[in-house]
Amino acid sequence: MNNSILSKGIVMMTISFLALCTSPINGQETTSLETNIEVVSTETLGKIAFIETEQEQFLVKGTVLDEANEPLPGVNVVLKGTTVGIQTDIDGKYEFPQELEVNDILVFSYIGYETNTYKVAASKSSTIVVNITFDTYDVELMGQVVIDGAYSSKRNVFQKFISIFK
Repeated sequence: MNNSILSKGIVMMTISFLALCTSPINGQETTSLETNIEVVSTETLGKIAFIETEQEQFLVKGTVLDEANEPLPGVNVVLKGTTVGIQTDIDGKYEFPQELEVNDILVFSYIGYETNTYKVAASKSSTIVVNITFDTYDVELMGQVVIDGAYSSKRNVFQKFISIFK
């Protein structure tokens, strides 16, 4: 009996070992890095050659202010057409969580202020600083406000039920 258990164990270990040997085993994932830089022009200035490059992806950060140049905390900064975004901190500063491409549009919104947008333009720098100033809505009341007295609510079922036991 011990001999059959031992032989079954050896067969199972052999099959497991063969299964491991047939598939490639990687200790770590391998990734390739691609640079997103486009060569715009190359020129030679005397004996020194230089290459002018233009970035394709940009880190966008900046500050959001109100009309009195005070920082606005909690302004929503969202990439248009997605749910990717961030809110400004207590000092009105933000740094967008992902790199943006040329012609991406950021939407800045805050309650009580007009929504602003910013379209990412090409730049030689990998970081773009965008400072936004919000203007308030022009709110105009239509008609008259009439006050007839203090508001009193109707008694609901719960209040009627409680009054029975008082």
